[in-house]
Amino acid sequence: GINCVFSYEPTSGPFGEKIKEALIKKEINSQDLRVLFLKDRKWHVENIIIPALEAQKWIILDRYYLSTLAYQSSQGLSLRELLIENETIAPIPDLVIYLDLPVEIAFKRIGNREKKITIFEKREFLEKVIETYKRCIKLFNYLIIDATKSVEENLKYLLEFLDSKFKGSLS
Repeated sequence: GINCVFSYEPTSGPFGEKIKEALIKKEINSQDLRVLFLKDRKWHVENIIIPALEAQKWIILDRYYLSTLAYQSSQGLSLRELLIENETIAPIPDLVIYLDLPVEIAFKRIGNREKKITIFEKREFLEKVIETYKRCIKLFNYLIIDATKSVEENLKYLLEFLDSKFKGSLS
């Protein structure tokens, strides 16, 4: 097998918790949020990502700076500046896996979960974010997965893709 580290953003570190709180309270402007995301990412890189890379582990992240590019540029911040800021502090991912889901289905799933709705979860805004994701993903080595399919179908597809890309190293 392959040694992996699983992580997510916003993190459970000091800045990640501030982000989660701000998103739920809806009391933060886009510039302040940008700064918090950068601080959280820097903390994440220094405390989780770099140590894992140095130990030659694979890193699987639920969200990374592509999310920042999509969400924050959809709030009017400069995509180019966001890209430069993030590439300055964070390693470029080897592969980005994008779960493609229509807004209608995303809203049904958001409504079914127990978490509180954040400032980012409004229909018009999410449509803009999806459009930006689809534009930005082309900057990376990427795989798009149809998130309307079952978890089992997508897992099978993903494992086949990874196995072919990394020539049997998953077995």
